[in-house]
Amino acid sequence: MDNKDPSNIKILVAVEDTKIQDFIILILLGEGYTAKAYTANEQVLQHLRQEPVDLIITDFKSGMVDGLRLCKCLRDTVLFSHTPVIFLLPEDELLLKTKSIYAGADDFITKPISSEELIARIKASLMRMERYQDINPLTKLPGLSTATREMKKNIESMQKFAVALVDLNNFKTFNDRYGFKRGDQVLLHTSQTIRKTLIKTETEAFLSHFGGDDFLFLAECSSIDNICQEIIKIFQESINGFYDEQERENGHILLTDGRGSTFQAPLLRINMGVVTNEQYPFFTTAQVIQTATELKDHAKASGISAYSKEKRTSYPFI
Repeated sequence: MDNKDPSNIKILVAVEDTKIQDFIILILLGEGYTAKAYTANEQVLQHLRQEPVDLIITDFKSGMVDGLRLCKCLRDTVLFSHTPVIFLLPEDELLLKTKSIYAGADDFITKPISSEELIARIKASLMRMERYQDINPLTKLPGLSTATREMKKNIESMQKFAVALVDLNNFKTFNDRYGFKRGDQVLLHTSQTIRKTLIKTETEAFLSHFGGDDFLFLAECSSIDNICQEIIKIFQESINGFYDEQERENGHILLTDGRGSTFQAPLLRINMGVVTNEQYPFFTTAQVIQTATELKDHAKASGISAYSKEKRTSYPFI
């Protein structure tokens, strides 16, 4: 969130006391945020019907602003259900904090308001929201945005590291045959296989799930070969358990195409493209992903579970 332009972040303030309202708005504008204030629940809801916002700061309870009711209304509305809400509490009472949490609030601040605390809690809520949006709902792994930041951090620090792009070959035909529920089970199994292997190596590893059957992980250069070999070994030993007995014995699945003809489809295979900056430097995350994709496609062409590791010694490639 530190890399995001504050002026692109829109915050609504629902506070009836105009002095507190002005105080908060001045702080927000001073930080570069786009902010607007209202003094009633319906005004906030009307604004949201016209334009989404990134965060809402609201009174817990006042004459025109009922923060509890406002928050519950947001949580019950799909379009606004993930909008962060910070309550302003009139006093430091455990009961009010408990009610805030049950209403779906993301955080709370006790009056009198400290400008430093207000900014800190706003930034924390926005960062949590960004992480939440980049979490795969099935595997609970971070997605592409987080993976890009992690790679960029390592590139800028100029440390040696390896990146592996992972793909399940024939995953679409598996879904066509068994349905998305069993397909999700395979994705969970794959994520757990990679995760457990990374943990076992005791490296400073990172794992992300872009969506579908695409995964990416970062690891130490010295461990990457052992990691890939172990992932392939575990995957091959376990993946047949997701097939019906007859298809396990046959070594393929039968599908029918649009013209009614039956054809054989191969079983699932796991393929990885691995690139390191041992021989040449990484300059951008796009360079890393593009190269890893080329290597992954090379591994897929083998028709078996395999990984393909970068062997070229200079970049750009000739």
